[in-house]
Amino acid sequence: MAKTLEIESRTGQAVVPLPAAPSTTFGSFIGAPARLLRAGAREWRFRRAANELRQMDDRVLRDIGIDRGEIVRASRYGRETY
Repeated sequence: MAKTLEIESRTGQAVVPLPAAPSTTFGSFIGAPARLLRAGAREWRFRRAANELRQMDDRVLRDIGIDRGEIVRASRYGRETY
């Protein structure tokens, strides 16, 4: 028997039965490739930003408020503001 999810209207009069989402591991299995692709794209953006910062000279980095040792942290989390 299928589960249903009951939602009441604002007035509390009408109840509309809706099918509930399946609570199986199949849904998480299907979403895994999408999560993996998003994580890979995010990592690629971090690395690209870090590589761009590494190509800058120390004077430019100092102008934007980043030391050379902070490049990885700045590319992932942004620079610290004081």
